[in-house]
Amino acid sequence: MACLAVTLSHLWPSFPLERILYEDDDLIVIDKPVNVSTHAPDAGRTDDAVSRLKMALGERDRVPAEQVYLGIHQRLDRDTSGVLLFTRRKSANAEIAAQFEGRKVKKTYRAGVVGWPHKLSSGVLTHTLAAGEGGRMKVVSASAARPGARNARPPIGQQAITRYRVLERRGERAILELSPETGRTHQLRVQVAAAGGAIAGDHLYGQQPAHRLMLHAARLELRHPASGAPLEVRAPLPVDLGQWLGDPAMRALEGDVLQARLQAAIEARWALGTSSDTTAFRVVHGEGDGLEGIAVDVYGEHLLVHFFSDEALAHKESVLDAVASLGARGVYTMVHPKQSNTLVDPRN
Repeated sequence: MACLAVTLSHLWPSFPLERILYEDDDLIVIDKPVNVSTHAPDAGRTDDAVSRLKMALGERDRVPAEQVYLGIHQRLDRDTSGVLLFTRRKSANAEIAAQFEGRKVKKTYRAGVVGWPHKLSSGVLTHTLAAGEGGRMKVVSASAARPGARNARPPIGQQAITRYRVLERRGERAILELSPETGRTHQLRVQVAAAGGAIAGDHLYGQQPAHRLMLHAARLELRHPASGAPLEVRAPLPVDLGQWLGDPAMRALEGDVLQARLQAAIEARWALGTSSDTTAFRVVHGEGDGLEGIAVDVYGEHLLVHFFSDEALAHKESVLDAVASLGARGVYTMVHPKQSNTLVDPRN
């Protein structure tokens, strides 16, 4: 990782080792942060989970990152957080691959869903999915994808199966437990939408606003590739998802939610934070990071907090305390009046 000339470099470690959920000679399982791709989408990018974890393990074990082996057997979408498994040596690959391909690995997710039909409390979702436009998947007729059916067209889709259970409801909101038995692209998001609901924050298949996709890989169950013993790994529920059901307002500028969203925003700017050529950039983008009414800029060793609304100013103390805890040399504030002719105390 590039060395930074600013004291804020501690905010962007190669990968936070406290997110390692399980590790031995054969496997490593992490709690992938939201806004981090599983592997690099483009050549030369290093802000993905695989590249960053290799760097962190290399630093920890004092070996070059290119000598760290990580075998990829599953992936999570960039917007999905939670349990993600890699093999640590090639001898474990065959057994792990056989379990994933044979549907022997049980994956369990938690999803914050709006508009889930009340008649659906538990059961199985079965759809046929095919590639649509703009990177989207779509549900197609099963008969169109079933070879041998009368007047059937050539197969154009793959079957997707997901078990679901409603864990809790409050009004139009519900927390669902989702256990996919197949591994199709965007499977959970497409199937939830096809059943009449929408995962909050899903801009492809639903229109229910949230600052992040409310989808979290909570648990992974499999057999250890060496011993054959059952292995279950869980990732703690993100603060946002844990409070989303009971607090629609989310009080984002207070307490644990504020801290969690600050950390998520910092994580999302990892590439900027680790660039040796960039010492000034915006690290918190207001509503886009679930922190409406505020923005935070990095200027070398210092942070500048912008307040754009009366509501944000009402939480000024808690916001500044949270930002100060990040360890900058100094924290400055700027208040932006609603009216351009309003005077602002220049000492802010």
